Amino acid sequence: MQALHADDEGRIVLALKLSRTARDSHIAEAVRGCLRHPSPAVRTAAVESMEAMPLSDPEGVIASLLGESHEALRRAAIGYLLARSPEPRPSPGAFSTARTRRSGSTWSTRCSIDPSTPLA
Repeated sequence: MQALHADDEGRIVLALKLSRTARDSHIAEAVRGCLRHPSPAVRTAAVESMEAMPLSDPEGVIASLLGESHEALRRAAIGYLLARSPEPRPSPGAFSTARTRRSGSTWSTRCSIDPSTPLA
């Protein structure tokens, strides 16, 4: 846990990567605290760790990272937000399947998506 508060960027990033399997509330708070670190590499590792752990972002810090100039940080923020958002579910009738016989006893299944059907 001390490494998450270190002065060495490399040590913090490594500690964040190692923390991804931890299930401790003190470590979770330290990981969230790294979202405000001045280094984009540390903030990127913090976002990735929060996604892996999985941890919520009650203060909405990660959404504010979408405007950062550091591409890896923006990508991590997008990944986190997509992973934490409710998954869209297709409406009934959005998908259709058909089984067709090709040659002999081989069957093929075709799937199609109706793009005009909204996701719920």
